[in-house]
Amino acid sequence: MKLLGTSTLSKGAKTTIIRAVIEKLNLQEGDLIAYFESDDGKIILAKAEIVPKFSEKKQ
Repeated sequence: MKLLGTSTLSKGAKTTIIRAVIEKLNLQEGDLIAYFESDDGKIILAKAEIVPKFSEKKQ
């Protein structure tokens, strides 16, 4: 496993995403970030995409 960097948690539980992660995930301002927990307890950070779900109209 490779450490990309660290961030400090600030007031209001806010943190900064480090540039190395921004570049690896190709993040831009306004992007959504998802946090997952694996079965073995590891936290995984990923760029999230919102996919619209269209429902069919009932006739």
